[in-house]
Amino acid sequence: MPRTLAAFLLGLLVLGLGNAPGLTAWVRDVKPAALADRLLPAAEAWQRLTESLGTDRYLAWLRARRGDLLEP
Repeated sequence: MPRTLAAFLLGLLVLGLGNAPGLTAWVRDVKPAALADRLLPAAEAWQRLTESLGTDRYLAWLRARRGDLLEP
């Protein structure tokens, strides 16, 4: 059970780190504008952080690995 939970949390972390550009785009589309103005700097900072750490490439790796596991 702890291994499953750890794998789930790691997958969630990788998805969160890899989806920073999507988060930034979502914040830009948020209404009302006052809320978006407050959230946008944080979303852009998160995107820059994931790009500088190189973690944005792990999402593609995770998707490819998932496809390998689902093939019969």
